[in-house]
Amino acid sequence: MQEQPLAARTATVLAVLSVLACLGGLVRVVQLGFAHAPALPGFMYWNAVPMLAAVASTLASFDSRATVMWMAAGALCGFTILGAWSLGLFYAPAALTAIAAAVAGTVAARSWFAALTAPLSLIAGASSMAVMFSAADIIRQSNGQGISITHAPAVVFGNWLFVAALAAIAIAHAGRWMWRSRSG
Repeated sequence: MQEQPLAARTATVLAVLSVLACLGGLVRVVQLGFAHAPALPGFMYWNAVPMLAAVASTLASFDSRATVMWMAAGALCGFTILGAWSLGLFYAPAALTAIAAAVAGTVAARSWFAALTAPLSLIAGASSMAVMFSAADIIRQSNGQGISITHAPAVVFGNWLFVAALAAIAIAHAGRWMWRSRSG
């Protein structure tokens, strides 16, 4: 059996610590949230987002998938920032740990391309929260309850930032593919 490099083990350990930090944040939210949950429909459902991002980062760390780790870390950071006045700060330790895991995962991947596209993946992950907010608003509005929703400028900007980051990642991958096919 081949020994896993130190950077890969570090990425996995940090990603698992990120999941544990998410669980700690979830416990704190549940402690404080049940008193206010009836007044805020869907309040507790949003807690699945950071947990899923942390689990995705952990699963990606097993195979040194640095891009997925950066997107998951970005989603955790986006959740922490956009939810800073409510749930977000409970997950800040998990977001910081996920960033550290993504850095270690990039080192473990030993890929110049993963290092080059890491900021784009972080931005795509962080701005994905704006897309989730927009989707939740569209679903709420389409339920036929007569609700009219105007999106905050930050959410609209986040949606466009998500599209731009994905387009930049797609262009980078297309350029890499063209470079490899030309030189191969």
